[in-house]
Amino acid sequence: MDLFAENELMTLGRAYMNTARLQLRPPAQSDIPHLAEILNDFRISGWLGNVPYPYGRKDAEQFIVTNEKNSGQVWMIHDTAGLIGMVGTVGELGYWLAPRAWKHDYASEAAQAATQAYFAAPDAHDLRAGYFTGNTRSASVLHRLGFEHVQTNRKYCRARGEHLLHEAMLLTHDRWATRH
Repeated sequence: MDLFAENELMTLGRAYMNTARLQLRPPAQSDIPHLAEILNDFRISGWLGNVPYPYGRKDAEQFIVTNEKNSGQVWMIHDTAGLIGMVGTVGELGYWLAPRAWKHDYASEAAQAATQAYFAAPDAHDLRAGYFTGNTRSASVLHRLGFEHVQTNRKYCRARGEHLLHEAMLLTHDRWATRH
């Protein structure tokens, strides 16, 4: 099966999804070395709340173990060359991409697929998300999906070891339904 042949989102069950250019699948043990390498880049971890810096193999192993129970809510993002990021809807929408995947609109594509899967659940509540002030790429992704600003607060950034200004966002089920 050609995972990248479809032009529109194709759901293969909630655990596996394809978009026009990406494959989203559950985290696996084989992701550990790639996770450790990608997230050990402060340009990524410095914008994420719960990711330490430096980020090592043990951190990646813990991520895999923690998310074994989150199938259909956490996906590893792959393009034709391999692992490029992660997107998830556990508690809130979150995502990150490896630098080689920046400026290709992959974050929007993966986040839209994850959001669509989230709101397809009959018991879906409004979806929360957020970004640290200054992360214009994340702000753009969330605004394009229809998220609205709720408040500015302070949130701890583990990689930086300090509280940063954080923009809390919300996407209601009704707003999603009218836009998609």
